[in-house]
Amino acid sequence: MIDCIHKLPGHFSFSPDTPTGAYIICKDIRVPTDRTLQLTNTDGTQVPLRCTTSSKGTQHLGVYISMDGNSQAEIKILYKRCQLLCKFYQQCPLTRKEATVVYQAIFLPTIMYPFPATNIPQQALKKAQSLTTPIILSKIGFNRNTPKAIMYTSISHRGIRLCNLHNEQGVQQTLQIIKHLHTQTTLGKMVNLAIKAYQMMSGIEDTILEFTDPLPWMPNRWITNVQQFLHKI
Repeated sequence: MIDCIHKLPGHFSFSPDTPTGAYIICKDIRVPTDRTLQLTNTDGTQVPLRCTTSSKGTQHLGVYISMDGNSQAEIKILYKRCQLLCKFYQQCPLTRKEATVVYQAIFLPTIMYPFPATNIPQQALKKAQSLTTPIILSKIGFNRNTPKAIMYTSISHRGIRLCNLHNEQGVQQTLQIIKHLHTQTTLGKMVNLAIKAYQMMSGIEDTILEFTDPLPWMPNRWITNVQQFLHKI
């Protein structure tokens, strides 16, 4: 064995003269100063992995997610999209029908795309809606100060059927849970584990998605947002 150790590279040495027996001494080891991790693509090119802080949002499949769970990056993108829509409505001469099509076919899909995975606070969604609702109402032929009861009511009840962004976020999250739990996908299994962990943290006997009373001691996370939405409906 000693012969094998002596064949190690020069930065290793063998020292048998110790009270506890032989051990290997590492010397002259150079610690690399560049600790950037690299991923190698199938074509051989390398892509560096960026190091970010826990509060910084990183884009994953169109959704900005941070490690500490804050939604600041996604909120900024939401406001930016709303401002672009306002600019589009202001600069383009649209008929009322065309303005309605733009709202339903462009605005709503663009804004609501990340909703199943986001945890945007209600106040932020209200602010985003206040940026766009007045100009949308005027372009589709209604007064900017139309009561909310009329704005969000369905057409069958003589309403305008605009979407409430906070309600839509809750609906999309609830549908996401139902679809993935019923189909037993990999994501569904992860959601099931998250719900069970949340159940244990809550310390209550009733199922958290059925007993939807506020739990102020729980962290403000995705499942908390779903529970709060279910409580309001």
